[in-house]
Amino acid sequence: MKTIVTFISVLCFVVSSHAQQISKGRLISIPTKVDLQTNLATGKVQLQKFFKADDGSIVSIRQIGNQVYALADRYDRRFSSVWIGQVSGNRLEVKYHYIPKGKAKGSGDLTFKISGSGSTQMLTLETSASNQFNFKSLRRIATLPAKLPIDNRAWYRGNTLNNLTGRWKIQNVGQEYILDSGKQLITYTVGGRKTSHSRPQFATLFIGERNGLNITGNYVDLPYGHTSDIGSTSFKVIGPHFIRANYKHFYHGVNRERIKEDIHEILN
Repeated sequence: MKTIVTFISVLCFVVSSHAQQISKGRLISIPTKVDLQTNLATGKVQLQKFFKADDGSIVSIRQIGNQVYALADRYDRRFSSVWIGQVSGNRLEVKYHYIPKGKAKGSGDLTFKISGSGSTQMLTLETSASNQFNFKSLRRIATLPAKLPIDNRAWYRGNTLNNLTGRWKIQNVGQEYILDSGKQLITYTVGGRKTSHSRPQFATLFIGERNGLNITGNYVDLPYGHTSDIGSTSFKVIGPHFIRANYKHFYHGVNRERIKEDIHEILN
């Protein structure tokens, strides 16, 4: 009996230690290859992984504790956004950022009401800072559609060391959409697709900070892909069109080169 009690005490300590590393919508020093979505779900509401919006967008959601990370992608390439937020009671509160995968630019705050559970779960938009977000409600879908939005050209990109926004090719791996807002850097990395419309092997959201030529931050895999890693990594900006990942950290690929053929709109 004493052995069992000791084991349970140690297990509770380990789970508590991991839970304390999740705070303020950021991932802090969390080990990779551990899916905390089920083990550390502390909120009363557990969001489903896949939703379809009333404008046709496909939304994939990863919940870790009460923290939420998501990608909302539309087939006609007008909108593509990543979400970072949290579940609070029966509300989902997120900050969205349009990434250059779609035409739209900007960011804002969204609040959704969560209703139903399991197969009947639904998210209904209650507030939007701009009142111009591209959809109003989402319904849970059991699996991703066989045909998904493609990885299209970036609709706008930077052109200097001071603005890394755009689409980047990752050597032998895939591609990365970067949104550079100055100090903060948000990237969506995707790769391993068998066809242009198929589900990717991985789809990863990175949230980091830039200090000169150095970028550090944390990443989380989204259920849009097949992997479920979380962790931290760092990058070095080599030139206006070249970035190198720190080889000491597990992350997708090493060398990144900006795709300069994406010339819809050039940002300085």
